[in-house]
Amino acid sequence: MDTTASFKKLEHHCREEDYAGHCKFDALNSPLLETLFGSLSLTRLLVTQAVNRIPLPLRSIFGVSKGRNPKGIANFIRGYSGFLKTDPSDETRAILMSLSDWLFQNHSSIKGAYDGPGLAWGYHFPWQSPGFFASRHAPNCIVTTFCGEALLQAYLATKSSRYLEGARETRRFILEALPVIEETKDKKCIGYVTHGLKWRVININAVAAGFLAKLAKVERNEELMNQARKMVNW
Repeated sequence: MDTTASFKKLEHHCREEDYAGHCKFDALNSPLLETLFGSLSLTRLLVTQAVNRIPLPLRSIFGVSKGRNPKGIANFIRGYSGFLKTDPSDETRAILMSLSDWLFQNHSSIKGAYDGPGLAWGYHFPWQSPGFFASRHAPNCIVTTFCGEALLQAYLATKSSRYLEGARETRRFILEALPVIEETKDKKCIGYVTHGLKWRVININAVAAGFLAKLAKVERNEELMNQARKMVNW
């Protein structure tokens, strides 16, 4: 089976599922589990890991419904943006634009989970990490960066200025809303979430820097490119 045939088979399945599914840490999307275990950090962590790791259909048992994950939708957008080059059909373009528009309709501010600068996204479920708790739709760097990258790719594929503006607003969140944990003349480290966590995380800085560099190239913005360089240097 060639790459195109494999893509179409997988794409058909995802479209049948309306691009929705389960995520590793979505246990607290169960109304019952959220009510019973959602008030304490330890119980949130334990129940989330239990549902994730125990090889039983616990999501079905406890009513964890499938949902659209903004990070997942972003990956679909990136896939369709690439596929549009080999299949420049109206249908492919329409799906790409529909999913891109969905991001605008489901960012953290619209969900009531963020009121700061720029556009941002978070997971569609509350989740507890060892270091912090994120409420449903609360924005974070990694999901937002994936969405910004998707909007940038949608712009390059469709030339719709709306998506470029969305990517620019994503940049605002990354550079204006996230805390700067460490910065020198040549290096910079930003935070994972807007407040409450001072962990220095390599992968989010690398992924965010990659997005900023791509946007800087499109805009021919040397100052933005310098911000990306500093994050990579760190």
